Amino acid sequence: MSTLCDSTSPVYQYPWSSESIPAFIHTPPLLLSAISGSKEAMGGSAFHTLLGKQAFPRVPPGLYSTLKARLLPKVCELYSFVAVPVEAPEKTDYGDLDFLVAGPKPTETGVERSAIPHGMVQAALGAKHVIPVDGNRTSNYALPISVDECKVFSNLVQDDSFSTSNLEVFFQVDVHVCQDAAEWERIRFFHSYGDMGMMLGLITRSFGLRIGEHGLKVRISLMGHFNSPELSN
Repeated sequence: MSTLCDSTSPVYQYPWSSESIPAFIHTPPLLLSAISGSKEAMGGSAFHTLLGKQAFPRVPPGLYSTLKARLLPKVCELYSFVAVPVEAPEKTDYGDLDFLVAGPKPTETGVERSAIPHGMVQAALGAKHVIPVDGNRTSNYALPISVDECKVFSNLVQDDSFSTSNLEVFFQVDVHVCQDAAEWERIRFFHSYGDMGMMLGLITRSFGLRIGEHGLKVRISLMGHFNSPELSN
């Protein structure tokens, strides 16, 4: 799922209207208590050391889709280019939600910005914790969700400890800031369908080529070890 969020683009219509999103899923009160850090993590594991693995249950497709539909317009308020890479088909649960962004939008007074402050992204998402990373990197945000929200979509929570009132449950949202629209498009493609880049890399490697987010490279030192592919008639 991707969209251009600038003023010249048509309005993006996502398949979940605001009326179809349950009231309990709307953004909770903002508690901005940032946690400093610099480690990038994928798959919902960035906060395990800080908050514990149990605080980040994998969520079912229904809850994931609802969160994506609610958060996408909020991220579009901050960036001109926003994408959620196409997910791997038939996934049964999700550990995190990935946003690829580029092109920080100017301030309300029209002043251009080179970057969106992490606190502003955190507030837009409704995240309680953040592991910020400066530059064109991935920052991690922990969104509070209730155990009841998880149970609405599936019998996800089995552990009796989740019934205690003092246990907070979160969902990880990763925001990767791209350098420009071209890089945004490349990374969006490479991370689609689970890991398109890895699949293409395995194919091209057998011919002495190396493909990545920055282009296609020829491995000169290995060219003599590969034969030209034979095409069938």
